[in-house]
Amino acid sequence: MMSDSDIFKIAAFIFFIGFSAMLISYLMKPKYIPLRKINDDVEGKFIRTSGNVKYAYSRNGITFITLENVSRINVVFFRRIRVEKGENVSICGKVSKYRGRLEIVGSKICKD
Repeated sequence: MMSDSDIFKIAAFIFFIGFSAMLISYLMKPKYIPLRKINDDVEGKFIRTSGNVKYAYSRNGITFITLENVSRINVVFFRRIRVEKGENVSICGKVSKYRGRLEIVGSKICKD
């Protein structure tokens, strides 16, 4: 039978591994993919891309952005993000489909 000390050591080890993995994933930059190369092959992947904000508006705490740079894609943030029309931004998020069209579910405005 395991002692309380052994259980504590195992729990601390598992916590350390999980916390380390979370920290590493937070600090790593996702792969940069230019807007023109975002296609069905990257659906479901977490990426970083950049472009010029063509349209931006918020409604009910959700921010909608159209990003343009040779091609165009819609980005949705499920929180309010401050961006201005004409601003160049780098966005990190997951590529997904909505109503048959690719879009990015943004997680943050990335620092280059």
